Amino acid sequence: MPELQALYQEIGDRKVNVVGIVADGMHYEADARYFIQKYGVNYPNIVPNQKFMDDFVRLTVAVPTSILVNDRGEIIGQPLMGYKSKAEFRQLIEGNL
Repeated sequence: MPELQALYQEIGDRKVNVVGIVADGMHYEADARYFIQKYGVNYPNIVPNQKFMDDFVRLTVAVPTSILVNDRGEIIGQPLMGYKSKAEFRQLIEGNL
């Protein structure tokens, strides 16, 4: 979370955004809010509904999983499994703009 928060702050003026998906938020929303607050996260985070859980989250095999989505809502490349540094995310974003 801290790496994504730092990235979010650095790229805020570009046509890029960071959005968190709280995969277990349906059952642990209070815990999710605690961690978001604890780490000073101010990028958008969503708690998925059951359809989103069924269509996307249940197919996720690692946590965290990150995806890049273009301005047409299309996923760019493959899902990124595991931790990525701010520098790695920046490189991926710049390589796909």
